[in-house]
Amino acid sequence: MRRRDFIKVIVGSAAAWQLATIAQLDGAAMAAVAVTGPRAVLVYNSRGACNGAVLAQDLVLTAAHCVVDRDKFQIVGFIGDTVYSLRDVAAAEPYPRSIGAPVTIPDMALLRLTKPLPMSFGPALLTTRPVAVGDRLEVVGRAPPGGRETSTERAGRAVLAVASVDRYRLGLVGEVSRLGACYGFSGAPVFAIRAGIPQLAAIVRGGDCDRYLAVVPITPFREWIDETAKRLGSSFAP
Repeated sequence: MRRRDFIKVIVGSAAAWQLATIAQLDGAAMAAVAVTGPRAVLVYNSRGACNGAVLAQDLVLTAAHCVVDRDKFQIVGFIGDTVYSLRDVAAAEPYPRSIGAPVTIPDMALLRLTKPLPMSFGPALLTTRPVAVGDRLEVVGRAPPGGRETSTERAGRAVLAVASVDRYRLGLVGEVSRLGACYGFSGAPVFAIRAGIPQLAAIVRGGDCDRYLAVVPITPFREWIDETAKRLGSSFAP
């Protein structure tokens, strides 16, 4: 394997973000294929970082507030304990009027990448069944390196119960503290485990990350996702 080059990336304001050392992915690392590879990535932007769910090798779903009034997007991901700079973003499209009506508009956006992600980052399977009160969903996220979290809080995973449901958001309750302070967790994927298979059911919107989490359901907006992916020229297959 060739020696990996390392780069330093500055994200957001110096008051809120620190320098993060990120490895550049070389050819040998890209060849590593995992059948059950990561379905989540980090989405860096000019003001900070969020999480995102991989829908196709060239398409990432994230929260709209991570996209609006921001630029310089960079997709970053973990392979093992190493964080790699993966891809730039060719186009970003938030759901129409996503900002300004936070409750009645879904907080979601699609990012088309300049090149496909390494095959170790597999697309998530989208659920086709609506989520109901009482369902248990698994939130998977990671705080950005150099952010406010400690190293032990960077990876978060919590199984939470659905307490409320409407078209635009789901309310989840439970041990939200397992996600640390949720800093940078916007856009993180939320999975329903059905027949033993994780299916992407929602993405994180925000909330009180000590007690309550609000997420955007996927199924009411599949038509928008399908049409937008097609318009962006993504390989995403509905």
